[in-house]
Amino acid sequence: MELHERIRIAREARGLSRKELAAAVGKSEQAVRWWESGTNRPRHEVLLKLGEVLACSFDGGGAAVDWGPLSAEDVALALAISRLPREYREAIATLVRLGGETARLTVEPG
Repeated sequence: MELHERIRIAREARGLSRKELAAAVGKSEQAVRWWESGTNRPRHEVLLKLGEVLACSFDGGGAAVDWGPLSAEDVALALAISRLPREYREAIATLVRLGGETARLTVEPG
């Protein structure tokens, strides 16, 4: 799995928006978009900050080597979710943000 995929998956698994992640690491939302698309790579010091925020660490080559509290099943689930249509991903992210609250969401396929 490439670095840009690992960043996106870890962000989504934590229930963070790109804007929230950008604020947490002191960068722009556009920078996060570029990292997640593979257009640009974060610098080493930013990778360290991403590791703190996303509770994972990155080696010198930028590959995530420790997902902290995320199990292999969590990472696999996040990867599967990342392949769903956007409206489904957004609905899941909303449910994650709501936590244990009961919510009824209607998602109409695009």
